[in-house]
Amino acid sequence: MSTQTTKNTAVIGAGVIGLSWAAMFAAAGYQVRVYDPRPDLADILHASVALYISQIPAVQNAGADVNALAQNVSVAQSVEEAVCDAMLIQEAGPEKIEFKQALFAQIEQFAAPDAMIVSSSSGIPSSVAGLKMRDASRLLIGHPFNPPHILPLVEVCAAPSTAQRHIDVLMDFYTHLGKKPIQLHKEIKGFVVNRLQAVLIREAAFLVEQGVVNMAELDELFKQSLGVRYATIGPLLSSCLGGGAGGVSGFMNHIMNGLIETVGQTPLSAASIDLLETQSQEAYPAELRAQLIQKRDRQQIWLVSGLEAV
Repeated sequence: MSTQTTKNTAVIGAGVIGLSWAAMFAAAGYQVRVYDPRPDLADILHASVALYISQIPAVQNAGADVNALAQNVSVAQSVEEAVCDAMLIQEAGPEKIEFKQALFAQIEQFAAPDAMIVSSSSGIPSSVAGLKMRDASRLLIGHPFNPPHILPLVEVCAAPSTAQRHIDVLMDFYTHLGKKPIQLHKEIKGFVVNRLQAVLIREAAFLVEQGVVNMAELDELFKQSLGVRYATIGPLLSSCLGGGAGGVSGFMNHIMNGLIETVGQTPLSAASIDLLETQSQEAYPAELRAQLIQKRDRQQIWLVSGLEAV
């Protein structure tokens, strides 16, 4: 991250993701220059930024002046103008490898030597996107989820050549914005949540194709079960608690592996189950599981009640 005292940031790309980043940066007090070759850039910023800022939970809770915060966002006429004195540059352009490679080489040319360069890519690792840069270790992934100004998660990932200290600073920056950054410990195409999403959506489409349910019924099934569950606990903690005294290994051996075979996938190996069991004992010790169940139940009751009230 830049050691400059400037609070200037840049967003390259003014689609839904870029507009959300601009709103988040502005709401946190940063000056934001936005560049996109679209001819209606000024109009779309005027129409979207204040609205997005007003929807950010922290802004709503603080009762901040939305229109004043929106004034932190301005139009840049070129990539150079946007990035030249920015401490952090967040790219949110098309998900095309060749496009991103050329763009990051251009950004590097004009960015300050110590500026952080970040991609919002939903699946292209930084080691691939940065192939045409002189120093690809400067490029990190900061992948949000739509709508980014509302959903907390940002997946943070970098090439093996990137120093951990740069990742730490980016994690701190996103935390300051009110996000929930999670570092991925190695590069993988699609990152984590999109890979999970891809498997889920493919099976959902298959069930609709087979006439088991229609689309609306499939979505309702998910919302009334896994949607609530996964909003409060993840799939592996769910497996851990679902296994009772047997823990995650009991759940996988006696329930999940059979279901995995049912959908035509390869069951988990004994080594994989042992790894999950070991990590579950570290992350969710047996003596805390009663508390975790109570917390899960409180949150699910609150969530279901809230959904019914809206």
